[in-house]
Amino acid sequence: MNGPDLVFRKLGILDANREFVKRGAQVGLYYFVLNHAASQGIGTVDITVTSPFLNDGLFRHKTAWGSKISGNAESPRPIHLLLDTDPASAARLFGANPMVVAGADRLQALMGDASIDVVTAERHREIQSRCRALGISTAVFHTAKTRVVIETRTL
Repeated sequence: MNGPDLVFRKLGILDANREFVKRGAQVGLYYFVLNHAASQGIGTVDITVTSPFLNDGLFRHKTAWGSKISGNAESPRPIHLLLDTDPASAARLFGANPMVVAGADRLQALMGDASIDVVTAERHREIQSRCRALGISTAVFHTAKTRVVIETRTL
């Protein structure tokens, strides 16, 4: 689909009734909005922002539906991460909390694993594949000894 965009911003359940949620009302809302968009030739549906953490439940749920990540022009607040000079510290931080950050002109993933010193070719391909599927162009992967920048798509 290459048609216009649809922004799906408002989502709510009548009277905040959890029984409706248990019966699948929220899933139904997404299902019918996405089907409507497809039937109208709408190319992109913005299903609102979520936290930038790759392990976040909502993030994982949305990407399981095939969502791609895009920048959020409505929230251009920069956050500065000051990392310890010990590579293993960054590897532990991003191993427990892998996240997406906006670079100057592209989205990057910050990931890590403090239990390894070197990124194997197999792990390299796994990171490329995961990030490419999400629309992330670069992954910065931290190990116990170093960091590796992995391009996930041809620019």
